[in-house]
Amino acid sequence: MNNSSPLKSFLAYLAVIGIIGYGVYSFASDTIFKNHDEDHIVVHVDTDHHEAVEVKIEYSDSNDPTFVESFNMSSGDLDVLTSGGGITVEGHDGNKVEVQAFVRKNGKVMAASDDVMKTLEDGFDMRIEKSGSTVYAHAKRKGNKMPWKRMSISFHVKAPHDIASKLRTSGGSIKISDLNGDQNLHTSGGSIHIDDIDGDVEAKTSGGSINIEDVDGELQAHTSGGSINIEGAVGNVEGRTSGGRIKLENVEGKRIDVRTSGGSIHIDGSAKFLKASTSGGSIEANVNGLSEELHLSTSGGSIRAKVPSDMGMDLDLKANRVNADLKNFSGTAKKDFVQGEMNGGGMPVVMRTSGGSINIDFQ
Repeated sequence: MNNSSPLKSFLAYLAVIGIIGYGVYSFASDTIFKNHDEDHIVVHVDTDHHEAVEVKIEYSDSNDPTFVESFNMSSGDLDVLTSGGGITVEGHDGNKVEVQAFVRKNGKVMAASDDVMKTLEDGFDMRIEKSGSTVYAHAKRKGNKMPWKRMSISFHVKAPHDIASKLRTSGGSIKISDLNGDQNLHTSGGSIHIDDIDGDVEAKTSGGSINIEDVDGELQAHTSGGSINIEGAVGNVEGRTSGGRIKLENVEGKRIDVRTSGGSIHIDGSAKFLKASTSGGSIEANVNGLSEELHLSTSGGSIRAKVPSDMGMDLDLKANRVNADLKNFSGTAKKDFVQGEMNGGGMPVVMRTSGGSINIDFQ
């Protein structure tokens, strides 16, 4: 008699149980994860109570919002928060704030139904209301269980022009346009687009580029993962990025202060103070009206700048090669180093590069 037969029988028993368990898991997985392209009953397991829960998912036949809320208001504040979607705010000529909510599952807009609304109530802390002069549109995910973790809520808001906003999302892009008032934008997972704003703007993203057109006010643009492009701005500009280039066109302000660790810098406009630095590219500056300071530095490229020739300057230039037509200059001028006064001295002009040349065009 073979003494190992009981052990083999036991192992065979475990194998059968494993196959059955895997089949159940596969069925549940198929039900939860694979059949999302069709209208169906989504079954998920409530791990807290070990019960099966059924939720009927219906998708919209168009790109219409899942639901809409409207509030009468001619001016005021807008506070929008969502955990997993984008935010768009558009100014219009009316006296009403319209909040359109797009509930998406696997990228498809869901139609409003009792089951969908019940799912939102169970999975999200929702707040869409007007309190005083502020309209709130909040959708904050309660947990990370099915089916809520595969759902996102985006907001598209149409508001009167005279609106100040505070917009926050952890999972999408932000777009605003045609607004008068201060705007505060923050996203952890997308790009930011800004157009035609009269007011101060603070825009921050950890995961995308920032594109700005026509802002009249103080401007802060910070990103950890993309480029910064600004065209048409009146006011002080501060730009910071760790992962892309910075391009400023038609910018007018007292101060321009920009820095990137991963790209080139191009600036065209006017300012009294200009500071630009990069660790990974070239710098090109064509800025009129300078009177306080010009400071350009890079570790990975060349510098090219246009500077007024008739103003007093204290020059401090270091590079592999310095190309400048020095007139009315007193000091030290070498191939790779210039330090001294031009036109009797005055505004500090500091340029540094360890990976290229400095080219100054005195105009």
